[in-house]
Amino acid sequence: MSNTTILKYKPYRNLTCWTFYQEDDYEYVKLFSMHGVIKLNKIGSIIWKLIDDYTSVEDIIQKLDCIFPEIDLVTISNDVIKFLLQLEKEGIIIADWNPLQPYKLEKSKRRC
Repeated sequence: MSNTTILKYKPYRNLTCWTFYQEDDYEYVKLFSMHGVIKLNKIGSIIWKLIDDYTSVEDIIQKLDCIFPEIDLVTISNDVIKFLLQLEKEGIIIADWNPLQPYKLEKSKRRC
């Protein structure tokens, strides 16, 4: 799987237990996974908010580039891809969501 392929992926939140919390005048995201509570940092929270089943990884990278123009685009791309692949490894997202493709969601699609 190449990075150009991953850029076309449309991530899907495979976790229904998450919330926002306020700290230092910013709204962060807290995930409740089977591995425990995960508090995302500012950039992780922005990425999480951009995951909406329709926005591609490439679009997420472009939006982060607009928000953080001082950071090199290659660095943003590598960090976003690494972050999303880690979330997929943990079962928190499906990196390449296609609503017509069957997925086994019954184990990870837990309700709070």
